[in-house]
Parts: sequence; structure tokens; C-alpha cells
Amino acid sequence: MGQSMGCLVCGERVSQQLDVGHHPVSSHFLPKADTPERNVQLALGQCDGCGTIQLMNPVPCDALVPPYDWLFAREPEAHLDRVVELIMALPGQRCRGADVERRYDGRAVRAQGFSS
Repeated sequence: MGQSMGCLVCGERVSQQLDVGHHPVSSHFLPKADTPERNVQLALGQCDGCGTIQLMNPVPCDALVPPYDWLFAREPEAHLDRVVELIMALPGQRCRGADVERRYDGRAVRAQGFSS
């Protein structure tokens, strides 16, 4: 549990708190039983500065996109404006609109007057 990284929100040190090992990506069904699975490490850390809980090794975007056109999952976006408002109103928060924009697709942030 000695692994550390920089916080994705404020840049401070993130200390690993839990490592549950490598697990297969749930939306990548195997075409054959002997096909190797794509595994990702699931380890959680907490920022020493802002306290944000985050993955120690964020899953690559391409691993989250199912390889099948019939399987899709999209997060509803109606709540993103409110999420941006809450993040930007946090006391002592040090992130800029561009930081939040990288985490979402940017539409909600631009609607709040921020640009990257």
C-alpha cells in the first residue's frame, strides 16, 4: 500500500488506501472461453490535501468503451450543470473550470462560463 500519485483534483499527494487487485472490464465479453481478458487494477487512494477518493490507476478510456455496438451505457447529462456548480462552490477548492471540463465532456462547464 505504499503507492502514491498526484491528486486529479488539486495535485496534492494521494495515498493508496485499498487495493483489490486486477479485475476484468465488465463490458468486454469474451468471444471464446480461452480469449485473454482485459484486466484493470482497482486500487483506491485518498488525497492528503482535499480528501478526494479516487482510483490510483484511472481506467483508460478505451477500456470503458464496449467493443460491441449493441452494448452501450451513457451517463445522463442533465445533472452535470448542478455538479459543476457544487464543485465550484466548495470552500477552498482550487480547481479551475478547465480541470472540471477534463473530467466531464465539457458541455456543462462551458454552460457555466468556463473554457479550457
